[in-house]
Amino acid sequence: MKEFKDAKLQFKSVDELTEKVNSFNLGNIKQDTSAAEAHIVRDAIQTLTTKPLGKTYIVETSELV
Repeated sequence: MKEFKDAKLQFKSVDELTEKVNSFNLGNIKQDTSAAEAHIVRDAIQTLTTKPLGKTYIVETSELV
């Protein structure tokens, strides 16, 4: 059995020239966050950043009980 503990949105991009990976995390995300909601947040944050955010992930942590 699993018990939900935490979730975060993670945004990753790779600089094509340097191949450096840039990431940005946003924690305390609710368990039932949809892909559509995650994309809305990504698009809003993208307007504030100088480089594209790239891929978006929802990372959930569960405890096995």
